[in-house]
Amino acid sequence: MNPFAWLPTPSWSAIASPGRGAALLCLALASAAPAWAQNAIAGRALFETTAAATGNSALANCTNCHASVQERRTQIGGGPFAEISLTLATNRLGSAIATQPSMRPFQALSPAQIQDLAAYIADTPETSTDQLNFTATAINTAAAAQFVDLRHAVATSETLNVVSVAITGTNASRFTRTSDTCDQQTLPAGGSCRVTVTYSAPDTVGTMVPLTFTLRQGASATTFTRTMFLNGAVAVAAPAPGAGSTSESGGGAMGWPWLVALALATAALLVLRVQSEWPAVVRRRKRRAERRRR
Repeated sequence: MNPFAWLPTPSWSAIASPGRGAALLCLALASAAPAWAQNAIAGRALFETTAAATGNSALANCTNCHASVQERRTQIGGGPFAEISLTLATNRLGSAIATQPSMRPFQALSPAQIQDLAAYIADTPETSTDQLNFTATAINTAAAAQFVDLRHAVATSETLNVVSVAITGTNASRFTRTSDTCDQQTLPAGGSCRVTVTYSAPDTVGTMVPLTFTLRQGASATTFTRTMFLNGAVAVAAPAPGAGSTSESGGGAMGWPWLVALALATAALLVLRVQSEWPAVVRRRKRRAERRRR
């Protein structure tokens, strides 16, 4: 029985071409991803003790090729604690299984197991959102507070130390942390903390600044960051209809909409008049031309 019968091809041999096979597998895995909940903890077992976790003694442990999951994350995202999306991890894993001879035995894995492996590779600290958008109702008026959560990886035995939380950049002072349960805190596996922010500005100039978490995991001396963005703006009320200025440029109490309508009506009447009088104008010009020829 082919465990990848759900793919849009009858068997793995049918997609043996590296380019076509990788593309088909990655597309199928990506489209099938929502069908089940990915389990990073199960993925860790598949990565570290592949044969035992699958019950397939023919499969070597992933650690035989990659010393650790951090090594694989570095290959994909550029660092041992890189922020890697589930989609990217799935696509890279699917491509490797379809194209690399040493990975071909992993074709025996089910789609769910491949997704669990990808979830483990993508299991690093993350923020709950990439950005927060604030809109104050008026100048020097605080916008409604919003929050961002920092979540530690689930399938890890290491804690996460939040070295610092900082809002930086031009006009960063317009954003205020009203509460912060993250700064200088240590999170266990699967733990989270929250930073709540509000926004107020002395003018209507829009602002976008980064909020950065500086982190250190386990016994590592190397720090890494997670950054999201804060966008702030002040709503500018539009003038009330009919409340225009009485100056020469303002249109008076009638307001611009009325003046525009009047101008369009006048132009339409002028066009109609020209159209109605044009035949007579043409006849007069013809008579003058005939008199000149005589």
